[in-house]
Parts: sequence; C-alpha cells; structure tokens
Amino acid sequence: MTPEPGLPEIPDRLSDLIRLAIDGARSLDSSVYTPSYNSWHTPFSDAKCHFCDAGAVIAATLVPACDRYKGYLNLRPNDFPHPWKHALLALDAAREGDVYLAYAHLGHAHCPGEPIDDTPYDTTVQDILDTLGPNGKSEYGDWDAFHVHLAWMEELASRLDRIEPSDLPDPAIAQMPPRA
Repeated sequence: MTPEPGLPEIPDRLSDLIRLAIDGARSLDSSVYTPSYNSWHTPFSDAKCHFCDAGAVIAATLVPACDRYKGYLNLRPNDFPHPWKHALLALDAAREGDVYLAYAHLGHAHCPGEPIDDTPYDTTVQDILDTLGPNGKSEYGDWDAFHVHLAWMEELASRLDRIEPSDLPDPAIAQMPPRA
C-alpha cells in the first residue's frame, strides 16, 4: 500500500515511538476514550472509543493527519500502510515487554546494544528488561491502571535511550528487508 499523503514519518527509534504513544494517550479526552489493552481503536456500547498504546497513536497522530481515516472509529494496524502497520505492532510488542519483537517489527534484524559479533556491550536489552521488571499493568482496562502502565513505558523508553543510536539506521544494526 502506498503511504498516504499527510501521514507523519515514523520515529526511527523505538524509544521515540513509545513516547509518541505516551504523548498521544495523554492528549486523549477521557470522556471520549477508554484505555483497553485488547482494543486497537474500537467503539463500544459505552459510547466511548476503547484504545491501546497503538490506538493512542491512531487516535492522536494518524487520524488527525490524514483525511482518509477521519470518521472511522474501528481502526487496526492492518488499516494503515506497511510502515505504520508495523510501527503499531511494535508498540503492542513493547507493551508486553517483548522488545526484541518490537525491533523486528520496525525492521531491525538486531537490537541495539546486542553483540553482533564478539564485541561485548555494557548494557543489553535483556539487562534493561531484567532491571526494569515485568510490566504489571500491560493488561489495563481503565485510566488508573493505564497511568501505571504509561509510567512503565516511560521508564522503558528512558532505558532504551541508553542503547539506541541517536540516528538510525546505524551500521551496527543490520536492516531486514521490509515486510509485505
């Protein structure tokens, strides 16, 4: 699918994509939206649109940027062009703490901070996940639990900043061919 005119560029770094979702979520009106980990961007009988981390990007970034999506409430990653589809799936993987899968969705065959050869790194993705601990609120269903989840995601993004190159693509990170 050809990228839609008006859709913004996808952040190069997973940490920046996570922050885009956090900022988007915090901008949503709680009288219109309800956080729900198992809904992308979906209207429910409570007259609210339920959304997850990726749904926050859909609601706050993608829908306002492109006329094609305005007026549609039930939107999923597959409704967007290839690069955004995989960015949204990367956010869902990050929500569950699967940073390796999140990087794969973004097209990286290798995570930053992971040795490609015998070169050791001071900090690896696994080190970050081990010290951060599990996301105890990855399955949120209300604003209170969602705010706890967002704090975990903020800390994840902050820790990823330590290992992500400031300007991707970095030659140390092998690129996978785009997914169809």
